[in-house]
Amino acid sequence: MSDAMLSTTLPSILSPQERLRVRSAVFEDFSRSTVQLQEEPPSNESSQPPALEHPLPEPLAEPAAEPAAPPADWETTWEQELQRAYEQGFEDGKTAAAALYEAEFRRHHQLLQPLDHFIQSLRDHFLQLRQSMEQVAVRLAFLLAEHILDTHLRQDPAAIEQLLRRALQSIPGGEGQLRIHLHPETLEALRRAGSVLVSGQDPTLLLISDPSVEPTGCLIESPWGIVDAQLRQMLQNIREQLQC
Repeated sequence: MSDAMLSTTLPSILSPQERLRVRSAVFEDFSRSTVQLQEEPPSNESSQPPALEHPLPEPLAEPAAEPAAPPADWETTWEQELQRAYEQGFEDGKTAAAALYEAEFRRHHQLLQPLDHFIQSLRDHFLQLRQSMEQVAVRLAFLLAEHILDTHLRQDPAAIEQLLRRALQSIPGGEGQLRIHLHPETLEALRRAGSVLVSGQDPTLLLISDPSVEPTGCLIESPWGIVDAQLRQMLQNIREQLQC
């Protein structure tokens, strides 16, 4: 709008200075202005709802639902589960105890195995020693018996005569002459004792003085063989029978 038009339109009550301020403020052509209006950001106060003088009451909480009633046979089911758990635990304990026992047994067996071999070796050695001692004891017993019998036969001619009669009884009866070998001292002792066997009354008996024969025995020759009735030989025969 031009200044002439403005002067005719505005009332004359305004001074020229006031009309200039009005023109520049009111009649400015905003369509040709390059100034772009900027939108003011909304204030925080307008975005918040106004505070209430009296707060609203909180909503009431809904009542909790009552728990469902247990089934009628819950006690039986609980006892069955408890029994099953007990049996399962018992079986697991048995299995674990058996495995532990087997492991401990193997460990101790490995530790004691050398000792077992040593004990077995001692046992075998003891058995061998026992057998040796038994043989030694038997030999010693025969030696003692030989010594005692030898002394007895030397001192008692009647015992020699009895020994001679038993040797003759072991020979089968029949025809033929028997040759009896006696030590000279034994033969003389029997004659002094008046023995019938050495008196010469029996023609089937031929007495021979033989120094090679032991004084505590005799040696008889017959058609069926030789009978060795010497003390040492008789004890040896007993030892062979006893296998010692």
